Amino acid sequence: CQYFIKATGRLRFPRISKLLDSTNTDFDAIVDHRKKYKGESGCHTRARTQLMLFSKAFYEGHFLDARDEMLGKCSHIEEFIAAKLISLQEGPKIIRRFPVECPPVGITGWKGDSYQSKSNRAKNAARSLMRKLVPWVWV
Repeated sequence: CQYFIKATGRLRFPRISKLLDSTNTDFDAIVDHRKKYKGESGCHTRARTQLMLFSKAFYEGHFLDARDEMLGKCSHIEEFIAAKLISLQEGPKIIRRFPVECPPVGITGWKGDSYQSKSNRAKNAARSLMRKLVPWVWV
């Protein structure tokens, strides 16, 4: 295959069809980004790694076997992917903002909270609205 979707296995994405319908088929990477949360150290920008889309060639050229490149630079994969994509801004066809919100359904991996909690639903609603009104602002 020319493209693939990386999705966290414990999650479902009911709006994946809407996301796929809204994207151009000519891309190297589509990875949604966000600003770091209060209390997070490191890079200012994070990749939202629950759901990512890649061309096979791009992934093989930039991320396959890149563990050693990440070590010593970043403590989390979310930082590494964001930094790598930002460094490749010129040239490759990288989309760093999903055109539509595609919220996960399931349980978070670090606290065991539900992605359907009131606070997460509010955050997703805000992200969805911001994508329409001011897509350059990352929430």
